[in-house]
Amino acid sequence: MVFTLRVRIASGEVEMQGTRPEIYETIDELPKIVDKVREALFTSQDRTEQKLGDPAFQGAPERPEHAPVIERASGLNDGILKLLSTEWGMRPRMWSELDRALKQNALNYSKGSITSALAQLVRSGRLRRLLANGIYGYQVPPQRLGPAPEDNKIESTSPPEPRNVVETLGKRGKAETSIILQQIESKLIPQGFFGAAKNTAEVRAQLEQMLGLEFQSRKVSQALGELYQKSLLKRTGSTGNFRYIIV
Repeated sequence: MVFTLRVRIASGEVEMQGTRPEIYETIDELPKIVDKVREALFTSQDRTEQKLGDPAFQGAPERPEHAPVIERASGLNDGILKLLSTEWGMRPRMWSELDRALKQNALNYSKGSITSALAQLVRSGRLRRLLANGIYGYQVPPQRLGPAPEDNKIESTSPPEPRNVVETLGKRGKAETSIILQQIESKLIPQGFFGAAKNTAEVRAQLEQMLGLEFQSRKVSQALGELYQKSLLKRTGSTGNFRYIIV
């Protein structure tokens, strides 16, 4: 009959198999066997540690990526756009990468200033924000990187520049309320934006995203009130908390 004897030691386990007499004989030699096993294990571990410490077994250290040197920027927004308009900006860049790149160009801004500038550039359509692996990256939209060939022109879907919007819409009505009314009647209502009830803040945010302009809440509220008076929109809720929906 074959017996098995296992002895645990700090760095592993020793297992012996044999008949009863063989096991008894081996027990007398067990201290020597354990010492030899320990010595063999420690020698192997030392060799492994030496290899890991050897530069030949280590990967090359990752070199920090240097951002391009840009022309003098007129401000934070200009600096971000100039960085992302280079070859370096062809890949979406995270906030931390932009922060380092700005500092390399002697543009030192706080995290709050940079995130606020990025949000403004995204709203105005001058940047796009992409989500990858749970992290946002920022990139100049492809249509803004250079003119497309005449034969392959693709109509840009980014919002027009604010100055052009004002010049175009100002011909119909220079007042802010007139611009808001024109955009709601010609864009938001036909697109079904009011299929669900919207409050003033939601309408304002949609207009700012479309046009890249900032509007006063009271002007948006005034325009919505006029459309309600014209029976183009219905209104629910109470004063200070009105919501508007398509008729």
